Amino acid sequence: MDTLELRRRYVQLTDDAENAYALREDGPEGYKYSDATIQRAIDEIESARLSARPIYGDTMASYGPRAGVGMGRMRYMNSPSAAYENAQEDLMDADMAYSRGDYGQMMRSLGGAAMQGVTMNPVRRASALMSLVDYLRNRGK
Repeated sequence: MDTLELRRRYVQLTDDAENAYALREDGPEGYKYSDATIQRAIDEIESARLSARPIYGDTMASYGPRAGVGMGRMRYMNSPSAAYENAQEDLMDADMAYSRGDYGQMMRSLGGAAMQGVTMNPVRRASALMSLVDYLRNRGK
């Protein structure tokens, strides 16, 4: 992927055109962030869960692709809404795996949902628990 394609993909994922095309201010001509930095940011976003992508996009727009990756990870780890969405996603995956008869995948998904509540943040823990309660409440409908 050439430089412009790489930066276009970064803008597509983060809506951060300012940092993607920012020029260096310290003398030499070129972009402020190297292609390797942009590629690492793209890889981080693409490997993240769907619920984490907006968080990464926001932090990268605020802090740039270098610091935004780390800040996005910290924000995602403490986000109650991400815990709720991840647990819901895992529980739905478990339902689909159960309907296909894939019990190994079902157990992995249930384990992923349970792990959303394993955190020091009490709000994130409560959010993951609320996701489980909502899932069980809606299961009979």
